[in-house]
Amino acid sequence: MACVVSAPTFRLEAVKSRGAACGARSGSCLVRHSGLDSLAVRRSFLCHHSFSQKVSYRVRAAAVTASPTFLDNAEERKLLAEKYGFMQIGKPLPNNITMKDIMDTLPKKLFEIDDMKPWRSVLISVTSYALGIFMIAKAPWYLLPLAWAWTGTAITGFFVIGHDCAHKAFSRNKLVEDIVGTLAFLPLIYPYEPWRFKHDRHHAKTNMLVPYYTFHFSFLIFAFLILDSLETEHLQELYSSSLSIHNRFSNNIIEYGKYTCAQLRNSKRRLSEDTAWNPVMRDEFESSPLMRKAIIYGYGPLKTWMSITHWLIWHFNLKKFRPAEIGRVKISLACVFAFMAIGWPLIIYKTGITGWIKFWLMPWLGYHFWMSTFTMVHHTAPHIPFKTSDEWHAAQAQLNGTVHCNYPRWIEILCHDINVHIPHHISSRIPSYNLREAHKVLQDNWGEYLNEANWNWRLMKTILTVCHVYDHERYYVPFDEIAPDESYPIQFLKETMPDYA
Repeated sequence: MACVVSAPTFRLEAVKSRGAACGARSGSCLVRHSGLDSLAVRRSFLCHHSFSQKVSYRVRAAAVTASPTFLDNAEERKLLAEKYGFMQIGKPLPNNITMKDIMDTLPKKLFEIDDMKPWRSVLISVTSYALGIFMIAKAPWYLLPLAWAWTGTAITGFFVIGHDCAHKAFSRNKLVEDIVGTLAFLPLIYPYEPWRFKHDRHHAKTNMLVPYYTFHFSFLIFAFLILDSLETEHLQELYSSSLSIHNRFSNNIIEYGKYTCAQLRNSKRRLSEDTAWNPVMRDEFESSPLMRKAIIYGYGPLKTWMSITHWLIWHFNLKKFRPAEIGRVKISLACVFAFMAIGWPLIIYKTGITGWIKFWLMPWLGYHFWMSTFTMVHHTAPHIPFKTSDEWHAAQAQLNGTVHCNYPRWIEILCHDINVHIPHHISSRIPSYNLREAHKVLQDNWGEYLNEANWNWRLMKTILTVCHVYDHERYYVPFDEIAPDESYPIQFLKETMPDYA
């Protein structure tokens, strides 16, 4: 038995004494007032702790087991779906189901490349982007945010076109795919081949817990890399001009920065893996006050733009790629730098710096909003675990561990149904224009195992305020449970974000 909090503003708080909660019956129990994450009840608290009665509130108790079959009960899944902002939380996929079993239910026609439909997608993206640029040029200042939102969504369609090319799902001619993919990524200043290599690993190891450090989620890595190249005595000189700054930051930045870089040098595996966005590891979160603060902001209020740091850290460093990949990576990087060297000066020459901000930077930030949002919604939820390689199960990760989310139809059209994501993880060779039909087949054959949602405030609030630090039993522990005094950005999100589902 466990207690389910009636209002989402309290948190169960365990104390040393045991016994009361495990013997709880349906009725009521007492919990201490403390800012609750939107999960309310998690496995590690179930039937293992009693609760303090100080400043207590009455809540109702419900039967929730703490076993691996936690999601087997349909009523419990329904309650969790409502709490997290989902339409449906899928039941656990049996261990004996394989990827082949799922693939065998998909008709072969879903994998066929149409000669015209990909170019229709190109036409939609080019036309909608041109319309966006026109709106930016003509809109009064107070309508510019709407124009930027449209244009940022339109160029997200460019990314999806390149995404299809990278998965060999755009054309039968592979040279055409490489050219189109590279051109589609250029306005985003995204190097096509580096992204393709990294993205392939994401598909191979979806929701596999890879022990790399979350350093790329913070711009502080640049300071760490610079500090790592200097001697300690030189570092101390840098801060000697201000004793207070030196005393406050030298230990945090220098020691943790050098430690982080040493760990990265000693583990090529950590540099070569990219499986979407892993949870934060607890030892990393607790290693440095400065890094802890950066991570709280990065996984909290800034998470909808954290694909920017992912883009910058993972795709421009040749050391992160295998020798056989370097040649193609260099070509992509040369294309991106050429676009920046030619395109940016032309924009500035014609429209000035403010024009560069209006016509390029703001739509680019809009694109990264969608890049970040799509990625975290597809693979992040309190009930979806990241698992170590010895526990990882391919079919469970791809079918059970991926989320289908419906968005307003105009967004789905401009983004070429990238939100229809479960069939894409069953097979990345399904073209984007066949994803909806493929999802319908999965619903007909595997519907009870699917996680499905409509994009809503509660869903986003759950991800941003709950899905933080990795825990083997609970999957995620919120920042404000580990470091409540430093988690005011998370508390701010809880208090200000609507809870509409």
